Order: sequence, then structure tokens, then C-alpha cells
Amino acid sequence: MTAAATELFANAGGVAAAIRRAQAQLRPPPDLKPSAWVEQNVRIPAGNAVPGPMRLDNAPYQREPLDMLVAPDCYRETLMWGAQVGKTMTALGIQGYSIASCPRSQMMMQPSQGDLNTWLETKFNPLIEANAGIRRLVARPRGRNGVNNRQMKSYPGGFIMFAWSGSPKTMRGRSAPLIVCDEVDGYEVTEEGHPVGLLWQRAATFGDMRFLLEISTPTTKAGSLASGATLSVTGIFEDTTLNTHTGEYEIDLANPRLECSFAEVAAVSRFDTVLIDGTSYKVADLPRNDGSGWGIIRLAPLDPPA
Repeated sequence: MTAAATELFANAGGVAAAIRRAQAQLRPPPDLKPSAWVEQNVRIPAGNAVPGPMRLDNAPYQREPLDMLVAPDCYRETLMWGAQVGKTMTALGIQGYSIASCPRSQMMMQPSQGDLNTWLETKFNPLIEANAGIRRLVARPRGRNGVNNRQMKSYPGGFIMFAWSGSPKTMRGRSAPLIVCDEVDGYEVTEEGHPVGLLWQRAATFGDMRFLLEISTPTTKAGSLASGATLSVTGIFEDTTLNTHTGEYEIDLANPRLECSFAEVAAVSRFDTVLIDGTSYKVADLPRNDGSGWGIIRLAPLDPPA
């Protein structure tokens, strides 16, 4: 802006600052992996064991789980870690990255409403207050631009919604490509199904963009919902080697597939293993809802021939 132009305004300095802020919004964010972004931009709030800049050298095992968010072939990540080893900060790092660097809508689920309120007051809200880069993006409480309450917080490019496992109504009509489920071993299964499966099913509309992070602190391997338990379903298996005639229709598929209730397999991920009549297959694609409640899973040989 030239000196002649600034003379037209009574508050030339304020106008120039507004233009600089507007220009900054046009700059694309740096191309950083989540782990690198976290180290450069996230400060751990006071009250934690090690407040200050987040340094992954102190916990290098956090680096890979953070970067799985942008791995092209990863859609579901499960952290079965002990207590107080950084699970919450790993999740907060992913959520901060998805607000400030690569905006997308999110869902956050806790076991109970009390757990959710505690997480908001002791983890999420302090993270926002300690990090100006995130704070300036999240809508202000009771502000006119956006939403900021205990059910949802909005920011440019998306929102983060909150739910707890015992309340199906907090999950109805809500979907987001990024889902974080904390302490899944404490979840309450309702008549509508397992909460993780319900959220994952409702995120199906996002296809390959959806990502699920499950966090568990199991006390026993057998008692963990995130321990890779076997899921048994009843369905129709159509094999590539079969050529089945049914009336006027002929089934001759390029790949074997399994058809069953979509609700039962909504939480299935790519590369999961399926055992059918003693033969193992891997899930080649995410389950697809055909619109009638029926799910279709395309399969591939577990160990394809060389």
C-alpha cells in the first residue's frame, strides 16, 4: 500500500494490518507431516508433567501414530497403550493438526458425559488456550461467527463434535471424516449397536477420506474391545471361481465378495482378515452400503500368487 493510499483512511495502520492478515489467509499451510507440524506448533498446557513445546524425541513412539493420519493406505488406527504414556497428547496433536493445518470435520467420543466434560475442561480447552495458532481459528464462546459449546466447536474448514457412548442421540445425524474414540474399553453398547461401529458406519459417505483413531488402556488382553477380537457374521459369499446361475441372472465376479448386513460390518477396515470355510482373505475395499442396509465387501487372496 502506498503512502498516498493510506492518507485516505483515518486509521491507516489498522487498514494495513487488516490487509496483511487477509494476505496471510491466502498463504497455503506448510507441507508438513503431522509429527513435524506438532513439534513446530503445539505447546503442552501447564498442569501436565512436561509443559511447553511438544518434543517427540521425549516419546518417539508417538511419531508414527501421528503420521498415520496422512498415510494413503491407513484408515483405522488402534492405540493399545499403558496409562500415562502420551495417548491423549497424540490424539490432541491429530485434532490440532486437523484444525490448523489440514482442516476437516471431526468427531470425538468418550465413554460417558462426565468423561467428556472432564476431557474438555482438562485436556482440549487448555490445549486451545495454550496455542494461539489454534485458538485464533476456533470460534469464540457466545460469538456471532461460528459455534463454541459443549456439543460442538467450529473453525474455518470444519467443526469438532462431541459424543459419549451411552447416548445414541449424540451420534444420530452426525458424521465426520475424522473420528477419535477415547478409552473404548469403557464404552456402553446400546440396542443400536457398538458406538464405534455406529460412528464408522455414518462416516462411510466420506469413503477413503475417513480415518478412525481408537484409544484403549486395557487391563487384560481378553477384556479389550480394541484387541482384534473376532467378528462373526452370516452372509452370502460369492467366489470368483464360481459361476452361479439364478434364474435369468448370472454371477461371474472378477473378485470374491461377501454380502451381509452393513451394520454388522460397518467397522471393518481395509486389510482386515476374513476367514471363510477355512480359507483366509483380506478386505480389499471398505464395506459399501448398497442403500438397502445390505453391505458388500470386496475380498482378495491373503497371499496372492507370485
